[in-house]
Amino acid sequence: MQEEVENRTVTLTISGTKLTGRTLKWAIRQFLNHHSKSQTKKAQATAITPRGKQTVAELVGQNQGVQNIEISDKNIRDFDRVARKYGIDYAVKKDILPDMHEALVSRSDFYQVREVLEAGRRENNAKLEASREYREKHPQIFKSGIVRCGCCGSNLGYSRHGEKKEGRYSCRNKQYGRCDTPVSISEKKLAPIVWNAVQTQLALFADFEKVAGRLKDSGIQTQRQTDLQQEMLEVSEKLSGYQKKREQLYNDYVDGILSAGDYIELKGRFDAEYQEQSARLNQLSVELAKLNRMLSSENKWLANIRNIRKARKLTPEVAQAMIDHINVYKTGYAQRRLEIIFRFQEERDVLEAVYHELEGGEPQ
Repeated sequence: MQEEVENRTVTLTISGTKLTGRTLKWAIRQFLNHHSKSQTKKAQATAITPRGKQTVAELVGQNQGVQNIEISDKNIRDFDRVARKYGIDYAVKKDILPDMHEALVSRSDFYQVREVLEAGRRENNAKLEASREYREKHPQIFKSGIVRCGCCGSNLGYSRHGEKKEGRYSCRNKQYGRCDTPVSISEKKLAPIVWNAVQTQLALFADFEKVAGRLKDSGIQTQRQTDLQQEMLEVSEKLSGYQKKREQLYNDYVDGILSAGDYIELKGRFDAEYQEQSARLNQLSVELAKLNRMLSSENKWLANIRNIRKARKLTPEVAQAMIDHINVYKTGYAQRRLEIIFRFQEERDVLEAVYHELEGGEPQ
């Protein structure tokens, strides 16, 4: 006989000579009792908490907190024996490699992320290949660190936009909240302005080189050189006078003219003045040596210009040689102000000052 119970088919087989209603009722009751006992056993088996050695999932599933300890292969048996003796719940997990942690992501997730990264890399390479010819003809002129934001002082990032991938320098600190003014400028607008300034520097080279050669050949000294030498002579005379006073002071102490206390006090005063003048003399010597070098053919500005004086356009090499950095300021809508700082500016200023002194007027 068949009976539907909870949408499932149950088959009851009854053996007997005569099937009555009482017999059928008894058979159904026996089946229900058996089914109830089976469900109870399953529930009890599920509720039993595993003890002793078990899997990591079973151990973590107890929600009692777990701790990790490292056990070598040689001591694993001793640990098993002690754990069983004291009823410790534990799970053994063998490390795949020494000094390696458990995987943070699954293998499938890892390969999916890698595929996304590879797809992005292929797309970027395709864009670079499409603009390769243009970039070879129009390389980035100002290398990283030359063009800076006048507001926050950070380096402007370089990127290419549009079909021709024309370069543009932009302050990226704005998006991080570290800059109040979004400064940006295209290389197409920046390069001509910088090239005009570089040409002005190149035009000064001939005049300033003549000045350095004239100083070398004639032995003429500038006013600053004369002032430094005169001040050094005066300081040397002071040092000589202090030395004589210190010697006289000692003689007076030996002759009993000065007491020990007076001698120590006066000697300390003379020593302090002597050290102060000695430091001043060293400072003047260094300044004079630096000035003499700047006014010679070893002037770094002259040497730098000498290497690129034949340049006919602004190239990455010329920009790297001439420009220390460029500060870009935003003064209004689509308006920028540039501050160009040349390399070896101090040494150029020295030559310009000497030119005014010797030749008079402005350099041609």
